[in-house]
Amino acid sequence: ESAMPSSVKNFIQASHEVGYPFGDANGPQTPSVNYLDFSQDERGRRVSSYSSYIRPLLRQGRSNLVVLVNTVAKRVIFKGNRAVGVTYQSNDKSVGFARARKEIIVSAGVVDSAAILMRSGIGTEDVLKKAN
Repeated sequence: ESAMPSSVKNFIQASHEVGYPFGDANGPQTPSVNYLDFSQDERGRRVSSYSSYIRPLLRQGRSNLVVLVNTVAKRVIFKGNRAVGVTYQSNDKSVGFARARKEIIVSAGVVDSAAILMRSGIGTEDVLKKAN
């Protein structure tokens, strides 16, 4: 809130003075106002997850980070109950395997994360049986 422009602070204050309550953007959809959460850099500029977290690591030359573009994760591979890697497919239809030493984070959105997990054999039994 400290990096918030005074015009935004004034708008929020004026909205409250005329009766609009603080609201939660993730809560009930009722008329309200509040500050918008987003990622920003040290100068207050809005930044993406890539530019905030991934790009700095790539610039460091991290050997344990590889970014593949035009590539889709297909399924998580397990050895027993332990996730050991991910298969992926590129736009040119080539298939690859990325091995994980510690952990695998599935972060593909609400629809694609569920699809990846189901293709990996994780999900409700009836849905998995229907999909063979």
